[in-house]
Order: sequence, then structure tokens, then C-alpha cells
Amino acid sequence: MSDESRVNLYLRAENRLVFGAKRNRPLPVTIVTGFLGAGKTTLMRHILANKHNLRVAAAVNDFAELNIDGDLVANLPSSTTGKAAERVVELSNGCVCCSLSKDLESAVWSMLDNDVDVGRIEYLVIETSGVTDPHSIIRSLDATFGKMYRARLDCVVTVVDAEQWEVWIPKTGEAKVPEGVVRSQLACADVVLLNKKELVEEEALKRISEYIAKASPGVAIYPTQYSRVGLSRIMDVTIHDHSGKNASASVVTHEESEEAYFVNGTDDLAYGRPMRKRDHRSGEKSHSHDSKVHAPEDAYTTVCFEWSETPMSLEKLSEFCLKHLPRQTVRMKGVCWVAEHGLKRCILHMSGRARLHFRSEQPFQGPPHTRIVFIGPDLEEKTLLSHLQAVCLPKQRQERKLDPSTWQKAAYPMLRRNDLFDVVDTSDWVAKDAGTTSVIGVRFNGAKRLKAATETDVIRRASGVNIDRLNLHILDSFNSKGKGLLTYAHRHTDSRIVILLVQSLFSPSIAETNTSRDDTNKEHEENNAKFSETPWGLLQGITEDIFRVEIASRITECKCE
Repeated sequence: MSDESRVNLYLRAENRLVFGAKRNRPLPVTIVTGFLGAGKTTLMRHILANKHNLRVAAAVNDFAELNIDGDLVANLPSSTTGKAAERVVELSNGCVCCSLSKDLESAVWSMLDNDVDVGRIEYLVIETSGVTDPHSIIRSLDATFGKMYRARLDCVVTVVDAEQWEVWIPKTGEAKVPEGVVRSQLACADVVLLNKKELVEEEALKRISEYIAKASPGVAIYPTQYSRVGLSRIMDVTIHDHSGKNASASVVTHEESEEAYFVNGTDDLAYGRPMRKRDHRSGEKSHSHDSKVHAPEDAYTTVCFEWSETPMSLEKLSEFCLKHLPRQTVRMKGVCWVAEHGLKRCILHMSGRARLHFRSEQPFQGPPHTRIVFIGPDLEEKTLLSHLQAVCLPKQRQERKLDPSTWQKAAYPMLRRNDLFDVVDTSDWVAKDAGTTSVIGVRFNGAKRLKAATETDVIRRASGVNIDRLNLHILDSFNSKGKGLLTYAHRHTDSRIVILLVQSLFSPSIAETNTSRDDTNKEHEENNAKFSETPWGLLQGITEDIFRVEIASRITECKCE
């Protein structure tokens, strides 16, 4: 072969390599499933908040008519380092494994055709509704033809509520795990997140883990709090190694990373589908709305409440959660517009054993509104909507000056007797709306108990304890007890967290009885028992426990009296 022919041959090969048709990229997929209230949306938000450079799309299926989960995924807190998903596909008012399966296929096809090949999307995370059996979605992703043939299923993540499973897996007796969708979600999992680990004892976590390992052999089990888990444990990604020595082995195992991620095996898997950690197809049951594996739509009632004309009253919202939230409610979730919180988005959840969860986020990007969904058997829509409407302030309100003597007169002496709280003046920064009940702001720090000059002194003596985190801990602990709703705001001068107290927390008659000096020992014990059952008594008990564990135990020479 002449030199000229050899050069031409090399040029043709080079041109084919550079300018030839490129292989279509696959779309790696992680499915997030789990029963109602387990923490699926929390996991989705965690993924998006910590994805850094990854271009992730999210498909969110909500059983209710309002897709609250899609709203929560699309709007991340301003404090997070990550940005929102590159694209959010909302699949509402149905089951993604049945009535909405074609919608999901069309959405994936659109991503493959318009976004994946040009690099706008690198990964897809699908959140199913809490009543969905994921086997049908898995079959679609395993297909070698059709709209989803280039979608590559990497992992099925099942989130379970440890607190709820503690009831299902008792210390003695047989397990009471419900048949149907709960067991099906567990059977198809590659990874199980044993979420809300902080709510149960270590022995219960071990008992639940042993049951899951036996019921689903080979599954990876990770106990988590707020669904925080390293992304490499649930997605086929690795961390970029700046040294370049061992990038392929540099796997992220911690919950958060400041380094760049990249997707594994994209080029090698364009032609040929790898085996996942587990094969979900063996022993698979047939699927339909009549199947026992699926939770039928008529098993649960969904009630949706939308209101954008006036905000909610914080006092009335707390009273609703205490008195009017239906006992059969399995799940409540939504975004609230609360008068005392101004234009901040207030995220409110209820899951598990009537456990409330509240967070204040960034202001509404558009007109403020309230959108809440309730899921449960036999919910009475008319009655529930009537109670919710009563929580919202009337459209026409007469301005009036609130008389602080009505309930603060009894509250402030009780607060002064508590040396773990500092009373915070909220008059110039907590939003007030005409006709709403005023609030009292308090901040837990233990400064008076320790005879510390400032909160900074407490932090120094307690080895850098995070006071904001402790205040959120107190708030979450109280909201889990069914005694009403505590919320918080950020002080405008230094952004420190301040807990907002409302009138329903205080019961002056019991407080006065509790502090009487003329009681006999028996009467004193009875009064103490009554006091501890009141909302304010419960709050004091929680703060005492947290002070003892989180602050006093860190100080070698505690000067507490």
C-alpha cells in the first residue's frame, strides 16, 4: 500500500470517528417508591439540593388532584446549595402504574428526543405515589422496544417509615405488615431507606432491618433521618477525583458532597442493557386495579383545599390540627399562606402517627396561596373543607388593636418562670394581619439556667452546640405529640430561629394549680401530672430533656443550680 493510500485510509477512519453518527445516549433512571408519608418527596428534595453539577429531571406522581409533591420538588428552600430540577413532570390524580403510565412514557420519550442527546438532562428520578405498585414501571423501563427502550433502570429505592413499621413489627407476636402495595414496594427494592430513625429505639431499628432483609434478600438497608443518604447509594454516579489517580473508585458514601458528580457507564451502555443489582422480573405478579398487589383508588379518599384570597390564622391553624384533623387521615401535605408568616411559603405535613412537620421557606414567587391535600379512608369532604375555610381570615376585616392582656397576661409569668427560654420581641418583624391573634416569640438557649452572659457564651461552654438546630428539634418534638402546632420564624436582625407561641398553648388554671404552695404531696403530684399533659407542660418537658442531653452533658463543670 502506498503512502498516499495509507494516509487516505487513516483520514477516512478519522472522519468516521469524528463526524460519523453518534450513539444515542441512554437515560439512567432511579425510582423512588414507598407508602404514604414515608419520606419520598423529602428524598427527592434531598437529591435535587445536593446534585450540584448533575442535570436531573424529576417525574412526580401524586395520587390527589393537586400535585403538592410536584410543587415541593420544583421549589427548593433558598438555603440549599442545589438548584431545582432541569425539568419537572407532574402526573396528578391517578396512579402512574395504571391510568398515567402512558403519560410517563410520553414524558420519557420527550426527554430522550429533546433533552438527553444534547446533554440537557443526564438523569431521571421518578417518584411514585404512596399507593403505587412499582412493578409496572419497572417492566416499562426493562422493555427493549417502545418509547422507553433507551431508559436504563439503575435503582429502585423504597422509603419506609420506621415509626410506622415499629407498630407492624412488634417485639412479640407475628408481624403485621399489610398485604398488597406495602409488601410489593418492598419486594422490588434494590435499596431500602429506613427513614425517621430518630423516632425509634436502636432495638426497633434492628428488628425492622432483620425483617426487611429476610423479606427481601440482597436489599441494601440504610437507616436515615429526613431521607438524607449519599447519592451514590441510590444513583449510578461517582464523584470527580481531582487527583486523577483513581476516579472510578471515588464513590460518594456520605450524605452531602461539594464535589462534582458524573454518571457511570453512559457510553458503554448505549448498546446493551446492564444487569441491575437485582432482577425484579422473577416471580412478578400480574398487575391491574383489581389485583391485590395494588391499592385501589376507592380505598382512599382525597380532599383538596385551595384558597388564595386571604391568609390563614396561625392560632386557628393550630386549633384545626388539634381538634378538627380527621383521625383517619393517613397523609396531609401542602403549602400554606399564614398571616403571621407574611409572604413566606409554609410547608405543612402530617404522616405516621399524626406527626406534624412544619418548615418556613422562601417567599412565594407568585401570588400567595394555600394548597393542602388530605388522603385517608372515608374522609368527609364537606365537613373538612368547612373547617379549613374557618381557618382562613375573612375577606373583609375590621382593623382592631389587639389587647395583650387577654392571654399574654397569663403567658408571660409562665415564661418568666422558665429559665431555658428567652422571650423575643417580635412586634417589628413577625407579620401582623388585622384581626389575627398575636404571637409570643421565644428562643431556647439555656443562658439563664447556666447564668451565662450571652447565647454565645452558652455555645462556647457547650462545645459549639448549634442553638438553631436545638430550637428546630424542640419544635419537631412538640409537633409530633398531637398537642397543636408550633411554627417558627427567622429574626430579621441575625436570622436566628425564634419559636412562635399562640394562645392555645397556655392553660392558666392548670398553671396556677401547678405552682400553688399550699398543695399536699398527693395534690402536687396530681397537679404535676395534669400540667405535663397540657401543651405548655409538654413543651417544658421537651426543653428540659434537650437541655440535659444537648447542653448540660457537654459542660464538664455545669453551674446549674
